[in-house]
Amino acid sequence: MNSDKKQRNSYLDIMKGISIFLVLLGHSIQYGSKISYVGSRLFFNDPVFKLIYSFHMPLFALLSGYLFFYTIKKRTPKELVINRVKTLVLPIICWGTIDFAVRILTGQLNGSGIIWWVKRYVITLFGTLWFLWAILLCSAIVAGIHYLFRDNKAVMLLLMIAFFITPDKFNLGYMKFLYPFFVAGYMWNLHGVRVSNKIQKVVLIVSGFVLLILLRFMQTGTYIYVSGFAILGKENPWIQMYYDLYRWTIGFAGSVFVLSGINLLMNVTVNKFKTAKNLVGGVGTLSMGIYAVQGYVFQYVIIPVFAIVGVDVPFILVIVEALLILGICCGITLFLKKIKPLSICL
Repeated sequence: MNSDKKQRNSYLDIMKGISIFLVLLGHSIQYGSKISYVGSRLFFNDPVFKLIYSFHMPLFALLSGYLFFYTIKKRTPKELVINRVKTLVLPIICWGTIDFAVRILTGQLNGSGIIWWVKRYVITLFGTLWFLWAILLCSAIVAGIHYLFRDNKAVMLLLMIAFFITPDKFNLGYMKFLYPFFVAGYMWNLHGVRVSNKIQKVVLIVSGFVLLILLRFMQTGTYIYVSGFAILGKENPWIQMYYDLYRWTIGFAGSVFVLSGINLLMNVTVNKFKTAKNLVGGVGTLSMGIYAVQGYVFQYVIIPVFAIVGVDVPFILVIVEALLILGICCGITLFLKKIKPLSICL
Protein backbone atom coordinates (compact mmCIF):
# COMPACT_ATOMS: atom_id res chain seq x y z
CA MET A 1 0.00 0.00 0.00
CA ASN A 2 1.56 3.33 -1.03
CA SER A 3 1.81 6.34 1.28
CA ASP A 4 -0.94 8.30 -0.52
CA LYS A 5 -3.42 5.44 -0.04
CA LYS A 6 -2.42 5.08 3.61
CA GLN A 7 -2.95 8.82 4.05
CA ARG A 8 -6.42 8.60 2.46
CA ASN A 9 -7.44 5.62 4.61
CA SER A 10 -6.19 7.39 7.74
CA TYR A 11 -8.11 10.52 6.71
CA LEU A 12 -11.35 8.59 6.21
CA ASP A 13 -11.03 6.79 9.56
CA ILE A 14 -10.33 10.09 11.31
CA MET A 15 -13.37 11.66 9.65
CA LYS A 16 -15.54 8.75 10.80
CA GLY A 17 -14.09 9.11 14.30
CA ILE A 18 -14.93 12.81 14.39
CA SER A 19 -18.41 12.17 12.97
CA ILE A 20 -19.34 9.53 15.55
CA PHE A 21 -18.10 11.76 18.38
CA LEU A 22 -20.37 14.53 17.08
CA VAL A 23 -23.27 12.06 17.23
CA LEU A 24 -22.48 11.37 20.90
CA LEU A 25 -21.99 15.04 21.72
CA GLY A 26 -25.31 15.92 20.10
CA HIS A 27 -27.12 13.23 22.07
CA SER A 28 -25.34 14.32 25.27
CA ILE A 29 -26.70 17.82 24.74
CA GLN A 30 -30.18 16.44 24.10
CA TYR A 31 -30.35 13.94 26.97
CA GLY A 32 -27.80 15.01 29.54
CA SER A 33 -27.19 18.75 29.63
CA LYS A 34 -30.20 20.86 30.71
CA ILE A 35 -33.31 20.06 32.72
CA SER A 36 -35.39 22.28 30.42
CA TYR A 37 -34.54 19.98 27.50
CA VAL A 38 -36.13 16.93 29.14
CA GLY A 39 -39.48 16.09 27.55
CA SER A 40 -39.40 19.15 25.32
CA ARG A 41 -38.03 20.31 21.98
CA LEU A 42 -35.98 23.15 23.45
CA PHE A 43 -32.73 21.31 22.69
CA PHE A 44 -33.41 21.98 18.99
CA ASN A 45 -32.58 25.63 19.72
CA ASP A 46 -29.26 24.90 21.45
CA PRO A 47 -26.55 26.62 19.32
CA VAL A 48 -24.04 23.76 19.52
CA PHE A 49 -26.78 21.20 18.84
CA LYS A 50 -27.81 23.23 15.78
CA LEU A 51 -24.25 23.28 14.47
CA ILE A 52 -23.77 19.54 14.93
CA TYR A 53 -27.13 18.55 13.48
CA SER A 54 -26.74 20.82 10.48
CA PHE A 55 -24.19 18.46 8.94
CA HIS A 56 -23.12 15.43 11.05
CA MET A 57 -25.37 12.79 9.44
CA PRO A 58 -24.89 14.24 5.93
CA LEU A 59 -21.14 13.98 6.55
CA PHE A 60 -21.52 10.33 7.56
CA ALA A 61 -23.60 9.68 4.42
CA LEU A 62 -21.02 11.39 2.22
CA LEU A 63 -18.24 9.24 3.66
CA SER A 64 -20.42 6.14 3.23
CA GLY A 65 -20.97 6.98 -0.44
CA TYR A 66 -17.25 7.49 -0.95
CA LEU A 67 -16.46 4.10 0.56
CA PHE A 68 -19.31 2.42 -1.33
CA PHE A 69 -17.46 3.11 -4.57
CA TYR A 70 -14.71 0.73 -3.40
CA THR A 71 -17.35 -1.81 -2.37
CA ILE A 72 -19.09 -1.87 -5.74
CA LYS A 73 -15.89 -1.60 -7.79
CA LYS A 74 -14.35 -4.88 -6.62
CA ARG A 75 -17.50 -7.02 -6.40
CA THR A 76 -19.94 -8.70 -8.74
CA PRO A 77 -23.65 -7.92 -8.24
CA LYS A 78 -24.06 -11.17 -6.27
CA GLU A 79 -21.04 -10.39 -4.08
CA LEU A 80 -22.37 -6.87 -3.53
CA VAL A 81 -25.70 -8.21 -2.26
CA ILE A 82 -23.87 -10.55 0.13
CA ASN A 83 -21.74 -7.63 1.34
CA ARG A 84 -24.79 -5.43 2.00
CA VAL A 85 -26.49 -8.26 3.87
CA LYS A 86 -23.43 -8.85 6.06
CA THR A 87 -22.59 -5.22 6.75
CA LEU A 88 -26.06 -3.66 6.98
CA VAL A 89 -28.98 -6.11 6.98
CA LEU A 90 -27.58 -8.47 9.64
CA PRO A 91 -26.66 -5.61 12.04
CA ILE A 92 -30.16 -4.14 11.59
CA ILE A 93 -31.80 -7.51 12.34
CA CYS A 94 -29.41 -8.17 15.22
CA TRP A 95 -29.95 -4.85 16.98
CA GLY A 96 -33.64 -4.84 16.12
CA THR A 97 -34.02 -8.23 17.81
CA ILE A 98 -32.05 -7.03 20.84
CA ASP A 99 -34.20 -3.91 21.03
CA PHE A 100 -37.35 -6.02 20.73
CA ALA A 101 -36.18 -8.29 23.57
CA VAL A 102 -35.26 -5.33 25.77
CA ARG A 103 -38.69 -3.78 25.23
CA ILE A 104 -40.35 -7.04 26.28
CA LEU A 105 -38.16 -7.42 29.38
CA THR A 106 -38.77 -3.82 30.45
CA GLY A 107 -42.53 -4.11 29.98
CA GLN A 108 -42.72 -1.68 27.05
CA LEU A 109 -44.53 -4.25 24.90
CA ASN A 110 -47.65 -6.00 26.07
CA GLY A 111 -49.93 -7.66 23.55
CA SER A 112 -51.47 -10.97 22.59
CA GLY A 113 -51.63 -13.13 19.50
CA ILE A 114 -48.89 -14.17 17.12
CA ILE A 115 -49.94 -11.62 14.50
CA TRP A 116 -49.63 -8.75 16.99
CA TRP A 117 -46.15 -9.84 18.07
CA VAL A 118 -44.91 -10.38 14.51
CA LYS A 119 -46.24 -6.96 13.54
CA ARG A 120 -44.51 -5.32 16.52
CA TYR A 121 -41.27 -7.10 15.68
CA VAL A 122 -41.36 -5.86 12.08
CA ILE A 123 -42.16 -2.33 13.25
CA THR A 124 -39.22 -2.53 15.66
CA LEU A 125 -36.90 -3.62 12.85
CA PHE A 126 -37.96 -0.69 10.66
CA GLY A 127 -37.46 1.69 13.57
CA THR A 128 -34.00 0.39 14.48
CA LEU A 129 -30.85 2.28 13.43
CA TRP A 130 -32.49 4.52 10.85
CA PHE A 131 -29.14 5.61 9.46
CA LEU A 132 -28.23 2.04 8.46
CA TRP A 133 -31.61 1.68 6.74
CA ALA A 134 -30.96 4.93 4.86
CA ILE A 135 -27.49 3.83 3.75
CA LEU A 136 -28.82 0.40 2.73
CA LEU A 137 -31.47 1.99 0.51
CA CYS A 138 -29.05 4.59 -0.88
CA SER A 139 -26.52 1.90 -1.78
CA ALA A 140 -29.24 -0.22 -3.42
CA ILE A 141 -30.38 2.74 -5.54
CA VAL A 142 -26.85 3.75 -6.54
CA ALA A 143 -25.97 0.14 -7.34
CA GLY A 144 -29.06 -0.14 -9.54
CA ILE A 145 -28.12 3.02 -11.43
CA HIS A 146 -24.53 1.79 -11.71
CA TYR A 147 -25.46 -1.56 -13.25
CA LEU A 148 -28.46 -0.46 -15.32
CA PHE A 149 -27.51 3.07 -16.38
CA ARG A 150 -23.70 3.15 -15.98
CA ASP A 151 -23.74 5.78 -13.22
CA ASN A 152 -25.84 8.15 -15.31
CA LYS A 153 -25.99 11.47 -13.45
CA ALA A 154 -29.27 12.49 -15.07
CA VAL A 155 -30.99 9.39 -13.68
CA MET A 156 -29.60 10.14 -10.21
CA LEU A 157 -30.84 13.72 -10.43
CA LEU A 158 -34.30 12.79 -11.71
CA LEU A 159 -34.70 10.29 -8.89
CA MET A 160 -33.70 12.95 -6.37
CA ILE A 161 -36.39 15.26 -7.76
CA ALA A 162 -38.97 12.45 -7.62
CA PHE A 163 -38.30 12.07 -3.89
CA PHE A 164 -40.24 15.27 -3.22
CA ILE A 165 -43.52 13.68 -4.29
CA THR A 166 -43.05 10.22 -2.75
CA PRO A 167 -44.28 9.36 0.77
CA ASP A 168 -42.07 9.22 3.87
CA LYS A 169 -43.47 5.92 5.18
CA PHE A 170 -41.11 3.40 6.80
CA ASN A 171 -38.59 6.19 7.52
CA LEU A 172 -38.02 6.78 3.80
CA GLY A 173 -37.74 10.49 4.55
CA TYR A 174 -34.35 9.90 6.14
CA MET A 175 -33.08 8.09 3.04
CA LYS A 176 -34.31 10.88 0.77
CA PHE A 177 -32.58 13.44 2.98
CA LEU A 178 -29.22 11.62 2.87
CA TYR A 179 -29.34 10.42 -0.75
CA PRO A 180 -27.64 13.51 -2.33
CA PHE A 181 -24.77 13.27 0.15
CA PHE A 182 -24.30 9.55 -0.48
CA VAL A 183 -24.29 10.17 -4.25
CA ALA A 184 -21.86 13.09 -3.86
CA GLY A 185 -19.43 10.89 -1.93
CA TYR A 186 -19.76 8.13 -4.51
CA MET A 187 -19.14 10.55 -7.40
CA TRP A 188 -16.24 12.15 -5.54
CA ASN A 189 -14.46 8.79 -5.50
CA LEU A 190 -15.68 7.68 -8.94
CA HIS A 191 -14.07 10.69 -10.62
CA GLY A 192 -11.01 10.71 -8.35
CA VAL A 193 -11.47 14.35 -7.40
CA ARG A 194 -8.34 15.81 -5.81
CA VAL A 195 -8.09 19.46 -4.76
CA SER A 196 -4.89 21.42 -4.11
CA ASN A 197 -4.24 22.93 -0.69
CA LYS A 198 -4.59 26.43 -2.15
CA ILE A 199 -8.08 25.73 -3.47
CA GLN A 200 -9.03 23.86 -0.28
CA LYS A 201 -8.24 26.97 1.75
CA VAL A 202 -10.66 28.97 -0.39
CA VAL A 203 -13.26 26.20 -0.10
CA LEU A 204 -12.79 26.16 3.68
CA ILE A 205 -13.41 29.90 3.98
CA VAL A 206 -16.39 29.97 1.61
CA SER A 207 -18.09 26.88 3.08
CA GLY A 208 -17.49 28.16 6.61
CA PHE A 209 -19.04 31.51 5.73
CA VAL A 210 -22.08 29.84 4.11
CA LEU A 211 -22.47 27.55 7.13
CA LEU A 212 -22.47 30.48 9.57
CA ILE A 213 -25.01 32.41 7.49
CA LEU A 214 -27.35 29.43 7.12
CA LEU A 215 -27.18 28.56 10.82
CA ARG A 216 -29.00 31.82 11.54
CA PHE A 217 -32.05 30.41 9.73
CA MET A 218 -32.08 27.01 11.40
CA GLN A 219 -35.25 26.40 13.42
CA THR A 220 -37.23 23.48 14.81
CA GLY A 221 -39.08 22.93 11.53
CA THR A 222 -35.89 22.55 9.52
CA TYR A 223 -34.91 19.34 11.32
CA ILE A 224 -35.69 16.21 9.28
CA TYR A 225 -36.94 14.55 12.50
CA VAL A 226 -39.66 17.19 12.82
CA SER A 227 -40.88 18.08 9.33
CA GLY A 228 -39.97 14.98 7.33
CA PHE A 229 -39.24 15.27 3.62
CA ALA A 230 -42.27 14.68 1.33
CA ILE A 231 -44.10 17.80 0.17
CA LEU A 232 -47.39 16.00 -0.54
CA GLY A 233 -49.94 16.17 2.24
CA LYS A 234 -48.25 19.15 3.89
CA GLU A 235 -50.21 22.27 4.78
CA ASN A 236 -47.73 24.39 2.84
CA PRO A 237 -45.71 22.36 0.27
CA TRP A 238 -43.50 25.36 -0.55
CA ILE A 239 -42.34 25.70 3.05
CA GLN A 240 -41.61 21.97 3.11
CA MET A 241 -39.56 22.27 -0.08
CA TYR A 242 -37.69 25.18 1.47
CA TYR A 243 -36.89 22.99 4.49
CA ASP A 244 -35.64 20.17 2.25
CA LEU A 245 -33.44 22.41 0.10
CA TYR A 246 -32.18 24.24 3.19
CA ARG A 247 -31.14 20.94 4.82
CA TRP A 248 -29.27 19.86 1.72
CA THR A 249 -27.49 23.21 1.37
CA ILE A 250 -26.38 23.54 4.98
CA GLY A 251 -25.51 19.84 5.08
CA PHE A 252 -23.13 20.25 2.15
CA ALA A 253 -21.69 23.49 3.54
CA GLY A 254 -20.94 21.92 6.92
CA SER A 255 -19.61 18.67 5.45
CA VAL A 256 -17.30 20.44 3.00
CA PHE A 257 -16.08 22.77 5.75
CA VAL A 258 -15.13 19.87 8.04
CA LEU A 259 -13.70 17.70 5.24
CA SER A 260 -11.48 20.47 3.88
CA GLY A 261 -10.49 21.71 7.34
CA ILE A 262 -9.41 18.29 8.60
CA ASN A 263 -7.61 17.50 5.34
CA LEU A 264 -5.65 20.75 5.49
CA LEU A 265 -4.81 20.10 9.13
CA MET A 266 -3.55 16.60 8.29
CA ASN A 267 -1.43 17.95 5.44
CA VAL A 268 0.41 20.37 7.72
CA THR A 269 0.82 17.80 10.51
CA VAL A 270 1.89 14.79 8.43
CA ASN A 271 4.47 13.58 10.94
CA LYS A 272 2.94 15.10 14.07
CA PHE A 273 0.31 14.07 16.61
CA LYS A 274 0.47 10.46 15.42
CA THR A 275 -0.93 9.11 18.69
CA ALA A 276 -3.95 11.42 18.56
CA LYS A 277 -4.55 10.61 14.89
CA ASN A 278 -4.32 6.88 15.53
CA LEU A 279 -6.71 7.20 18.47
CA VAL A 280 -9.33 9.14 16.50
CA GLY A 281 -8.85 6.86 13.49
CA GLY A 282 -9.26 3.81 15.72
CA VAL A 283 -12.56 5.21 16.96
CA GLY A 284 -13.55 5.67 13.32
CA THR A 285 -13.03 1.97 12.58
CA LEU A 286 -15.50 1.18 15.39
CA SER A 287 -18.11 3.76 14.34
CA MET A 288 -20.75 1.18 13.32
CA GLY A 289 -20.70 -0.50 16.72
CA ILE A 290 -20.53 2.79 18.60
CA TYR A 291 -23.56 4.10 16.71
CA ALA A 292 -25.54 0.97 17.60
CA VAL A 293 -24.50 0.76 21.26
CA GLN A 294 -24.82 4.45 22.15
CA GLY A 295 -28.61 4.39 21.92
CA TYR A 296 -28.80 1.89 24.78
CA VAL A 297 -26.25 3.81 26.86
CA PHE A 298 -28.29 6.99 26.58
CA GLN A 299 -31.67 5.32 27.11
CA TYR A 300 -30.77 3.09 30.05
CA VAL A 301 -27.89 4.98 31.69
CA ILE A 302 -27.65 8.68 30.83
CA ILE A 303 -31.37 9.55 30.86
CA PRO A 304 -32.09 7.83 34.24
CA VAL A 305 -28.91 9.22 35.84
CA PHE A 306 -29.62 12.73 34.58
CA ALA A 307 -33.16 12.49 35.99
CA ILE A 308 -31.67 11.66 39.40
CA VAL A 309 -29.01 14.40 39.26
CA GLY A 310 -31.64 16.95 38.25
CA VAL A 311 -29.33 19.91 37.57
CA ASP A 312 -28.01 21.61 34.45
CA VAL A 313 -24.57 20.43 33.37
CA PRO A 314 -21.94 22.97 32.19
CA PHE A 315 -21.01 22.49 28.54
CA ILE A 316 -17.43 21.52 29.33
CA LEU A 317 -18.79 18.63 31.41
CA VAL A 318 -21.15 17.69 28.58
CA ILE A 319 -18.04 17.21 26.42
CA VAL A 320 -16.52 15.06 29.17
CA GLU A 321 -19.80 13.14 29.34
CA ALA A 322 -19.66 12.49 25.58
CA LEU A 323 -16.03 11.32 25.87
CA LEU A 324 -16.92 8.92 28.70
CA ILE A 325 -19.81 7.51 26.66
CA LEU A 326 -17.44 7.16 23.71
CA GLY A 327 -15.06 5.14 25.88
CA ILE A 328 -17.88 2.91 27.13
CA CYS A 329 -19.21 2.32 23.61
CA CYS A 330 -15.72 1.56 22.28
CA GLY A 331 -15.20 -0.98 25.07
CA ILE A 332 -18.54 -2.68 24.43
CA THR A 333 -17.92 -2.73 20.67
CA LEU A 334 -14.47 -4.29 21.08
CA PHE A 335 -15.96 -6.87 23.46
CA LEU A 336 -18.71 -7.79 20.99
CA LYS A 337 -16.17 -8.14 18.17
CA LYS A 338 -14.38 -10.84 20.15
CA ILE A 339 -17.54 -12.95 20.53
CA LYS A 340 -18.15 -14.56 17.14
CA PRO A 341 -21.97 -15.00 17.39
CA LEU A 342 -22.35 -11.34 18.41
CA SER A 343 -19.80 -9.98 15.93
CA ILE A 344 -22.48 -10.12 13.21
CA CYS A 345 -24.06 -7.12 14.95
CA LEU A 346 -21.09 -5.05 13.86
